[in-house]
Amino acid sequence: MKAFLRRIRRRIAVLTPAERLLIKRIVGVGGAAFLIGYVLTAISFRTGGAPTEVVLVPDVRDRPVAEAADMMRAEDLTVVVGDSFPNAAVPAGAVLTQSPLPGREVSPGTEVRLIVSTGPLSPVVPQVGSMTVAAATQALQNAGFEVLVEEATGEGQPGRIVATIPAAGTRVSLPARVRLRVGGQRSRVAVPTLIGMLEETARSSITALGLQLGEVVYEQSEFGEPGSVTSQEPAPGDSVNVGTPVRIRVTAQASAGLAPTDSESLASGQVEVPE
Repeated sequence: MKAFLRRIRRRIAVLTPAERLLIKRIVGVGGAAFLIGYVLTAISFRTGGAPTEVVLVPDVRDRPVAEAADMMRAEDLTVVVGDSFPNAAVPAGAVLTQSPLPGREVSPGTEVRLIVSTGPLSPVVPQVGSMTVAAATQALQNAGFEVLVEEATGEGQPGRIVATIPAAGTRVSLPARVRLRVGGQRSRVAVPTLIGMLEETARSSITALGLQLGEVVYEQSEFGEPGSVTSQEPAPGDSVNVGTPVRIRVTAQASAGLAPTDSESLASGQVEVPE
């Protein structure tokens, strides 16, 4: 490198004054051109294609839509309201989220999309009456409810849904629990009034309450319509255990030909009446 510089100096030393002046001018012009190019390039890189002004996107989450829109317009941003979704934590009509996110630098006039909350999900309690516990529980869980099962002793059909609390058709905000009342077997029942009923009706009334048909006595009587119950045991209104037998007396048909003394030997529905 030193040898190269020495050769340059020796060559410059033999140049005439006019040649030296020309070289100085060429070097000066080249240096000025380089400097101007450098400055213009730097300016281009700093300003080329970039906006002269930026704004920060404000945070409008959890604010009512109208208030959020005003805040965006105050920053010279354009508001676009997008889809709505349920959310238990954000009230209905408030901003759930936004895009671009808060704090981003954007150009004036940039569109900011707002996603709005519809509030907690509020499904309707479905109709599950008379369903099994398993089917009713599945239907309620599919609707988003928690389920609590309780027995309704003596109500409805055992093992089937009697009612729901809240009632079917009620709109409830989640999270929520629905109580299922399930029919349960009675332990004690009140004996119904059978006197005056036709025998067939009395039999149905007894079994419908979980009682058993006890002895059936047919007797000739001046009272009551033929085929109707004239007395019963236990008495009407008595509280008895489920499965208790109920004894009834029935007015015999006139064609039966039964004497009063015959009635005491007839038992529990297995009665053959001679023609």
